[in-house]
Amino acid sequence: MTLKGDLKAGMTVIGTWCASGSPVVLDIMSSFEQWDFIVLDAEHGPIDAVVAHSLLRTKKWGQLVRIENGGDYWTIKKYLDMGADGVIVPRVESGYAMRAIQVAAFYPPEGRRGLGYSPSNMYGIEIQNAPKASNQNVVVIPQIESNAGILNLPVILEEGPDAAMIGPWDLTADMGIPGKWNHNSYLKTLEYFLKECQRTKVPPGIHIPDFSPDKVLEMKKMGFRFLVFALDLSMLTWACEYGIKRLMEE
Repeated sequence: MTLKGDLKAGMTVIGTWCASGSPVVLDIMSSFEQWDFIVLDAEHGPIDAVVAHSLLRTKKWGQLVRIENGGDYWTIKKYLDMGADGVIVPRVESGYAMRAIQVAAFYPPEGRRGLGYSPSNMYGIEIQNAPKASNQNVVVIPQIESNAGILNLPVILEEGPDAAMIGPWDLTADMGIPGKWNHNSYLKTLEYFLKECQRTKVPPGIHIPDFSPDKVLEMKKMGFRFLVFALDLSMLTWACEYGIKRLMEE
C-alpha cells in the first residue's frame, strides 16, 4: 500500500520531519521503519533539489518534500523529478493556488507536469510508464498556516488534495498568538479545520514540531489523520536539554 492509498483508505498515518539535510541524521531517522513517511524540509534550512536528490534514496517509507517556493510549477516539478512521492506546499491561501499546485504535480491529462529523463523514472528506463504510475500515487498536501488560508479553506479543500495540514507556528503567528497552542482562538480554528475536512472528506493533518508524543496522540484523538511528530532539530535539542539538565542536578 502507498501513502496515497493509506490516506484514501481512511488510515491514520504518522511520520516525522528532517530539516538539517544531514544524510547521517536521515539514516538514523529512517532506520525506524514504523514511520509511514518522512518529510524533507526545503523551506527552512539547507535542503535544495541537489541535497534532496542525494537523500531521496531509501524507499522504506513515503518520501515527501516541503517545498520552498509556495505553489511554483518549476519547484514542484523539480522535487517530484528528484524522486519525491509528493509535496507539502506552504502557505496555500486560495482555491486558485491549490489548482495550480495540482496542475504542476500531475502529468497530462490531469495536469501539466513535464516529462523528461530524471531519477523519478530511472533516468528514462521507466519513462513510458511514469505518467500513469505517478498520477496514481503522487501525494499533494497544502499547508494552511495563515488567516487567509483559514478564510478560504472550503474552496481549497474542494480542489481535492490528498490531505490538508495545519502549520501551527505560522498560523498562530498570523493570529497574533505565536506558539500559544492552548489559546481559545487557536483551538476553535482547529475545530473548524477538522469540521471542514470532514465535510469535504479530506484527511486533516498537523505538524507538532516539539518533542511531544503525547501532543501528537492528543491531536490523533481530536481527529487528525496525517500526523507529523517533531523534527530532527527538536529531537536533538530535547536530547541535549535533557542531558544537560540531568547532569547539572548532581
